[in-house]
Amino acid sequence: MYTNSTHHAAQNNGLFSWEIVPVKVSGGRGKPSTVVDKDESLAKFHAAKLRKLRPSFKDAGSVTAGNASVVSDGAATLVLVISEKALKLGLQVIAKIRGYANAAQAPELFPTAPALAIPKAILDAGLQTSQIDYYEINEAFSVVVLANQKLLDLNPEKVNVHGGAVSLGHPLGCSGACISVTLLGDGENLKSILLSCIRFLSEPSPSSFIIGKFGVGGICNGGGGASALVVELM
Repeated sequence: MYTNSTHHAAQNNGLFSWEIVPVKVSGGRGKPSTVVDKDESLAKFHAAKLRKLRPSFKDAGSVTAGNASVVSDGAATLVLVISEKALKLGLQVIAKIRGYANAAQAPELFPTAPALAIPKAILDAGLQTSQIDYYEINEAFSVVVLANQKLLDLNPEKVNVHGGAVSLGHPLGCSGACISVTLLGDGENLKSILLSCIRFLSEPSPSSFIIGKFGVGGICNGGGGASALVVELM
């Protein structure tokens, strides 16, 4: 429910528009084309049906089709350059990579592997957990985010703030790129919102606002491993 409601709010407020490239799909045989400029999975969500779904893997299980990532396709692109090349080409840099890490445990324990990789990445970045403003943890299943959130003692308000893969999907082969792009959007949107507050409100004073700066992305894989990335918004 949470991931769908936060995704719905973010979509209605245009918070995904900066990261989505509209795609024109031909209607065929003289029919008008359709422009896809937002994720369509929300239209298929029905809260009443969610509670009636049966467990997917075992009779007493908690994983259902409703709290697993939706079937989806898509693509994501990131451009990585070294700082010297960015300066030479006059590129507008959105963020820089501060740290990264991989970790692994037994294959059957893959859902909690991000809880091992994320602290290592933060340490590699030379940061403390208290300095991280937001997290994107790939939501292959709802339990993945909930378990890692609990193990790492994370503030829920900092995790998947615009929904996760249960609502958005995570296309195979580009899930890491997808959450990295969304992670950058978390920071950009948070910065924009806070700057607007500073601009239009006299109280509290601007000095009391903290602009989001550091973000962490984490993703598990089916073999028991996980990867994590720390970015700093520029």
